Amino acid sequence: MPSNALPRRLLLSSSVIAVAVGVALPWLTVNPTTAPATPIPAVSLAGMDAGIGIFDGILLAITGVGILLRRCSQRRWVAAGVTLLTGLGVGGFCVLYLSTSALVGFDATFVPAPGWYLSLVGGLTLALTGGAGLLGSRRFRGMAPATD
Repeated sequence: MPSNALPRRLLLSSSVIAVAVGVALPWLTVNPTTAPATPIPAVSLAGMDAGIGIFDGILLAITGVGILLRRCSQRRWVAAGVTLLTGLGVGGFCVLYLSTSALVGFDATFVPAPGWYLSLVGGLTLALTGGAGLLGSRRFRGMAPATD
């Protein structure tokens, strides 16, 4: 086992746990800077309550399939690439989620809650772990031009 395998596995595991816990927590909360006299619409958007909903299932499926493909891969560069794509998929889903409604955003009526941030950090950490693994693989180093 390579000397950096344990830290990489711990980082990968903590990223997956962050995504899994993040989808169970609320993704939206009322903007705390909203003036008290401002009316808040009585709507129920996906992600406003805790628990697993449809979009949470999609995010868990992206993560689960990515980790399953990573485990099934015999080549290190393929596993790293799948991890990178999984992380980008999770991060992209988080960013796309904020553009689903005019009521949702950083300056809107409803702002991201801890679940959104935790999922985003988990996805970005997956992407960074995969990118580092891809850059460190022999296959990728073999494609780099020789420097003299």
